[in-house]
Amino acid sequence: MQTIHLTSQNTAQWHKGFPEQAVAIGFFDGLHKGHLSVIQEAKRLADKAGIASAVMSFFPHPKTVLGKGADSFPYLMPLEEKQAALEALGIDTLFLVHFDRDIAGIPPAGFVEQFLIGLNAVQVVCGSDFH
Repeated sequence: MQTIHLTSQNTAQWHKGFPEQAVAIGFFDGLHKGHLSVIQEAKRLADKAGIASAVMSFFPHPKTVLGKGADSFPYLMPLEEKQAALEALGIDTLFLVHFDRDIAGIPPAGFVEQFLIGLNAVQVVCGSDFH
């Protein structure tokens, strides 16, 4: 599994660099049953369509950047463990998005264009609380 670190400034360099893929998108501070359900659905869709699978996660937690009462966030799983677990699930690519005020300021349609369509996501799976 490859890990790609994305920022608001470097996504364009990755455009056109990926095959079609199914992407699970969310914060995924750990991989509990709810997270696994989302990720496994993206993997299932990828396998069914014969395309690559990916997970898009964010770091640091948006609450720490947007100042919603949390100076720090208690992550359920260190990044290295999360990477190993995703690799064991057969995920092809982990997109780790550096969450900052620039990312937070991208309008939803712009985020979809830059971070999903631009990275050739043809299937996207997220949890009901993703926004």
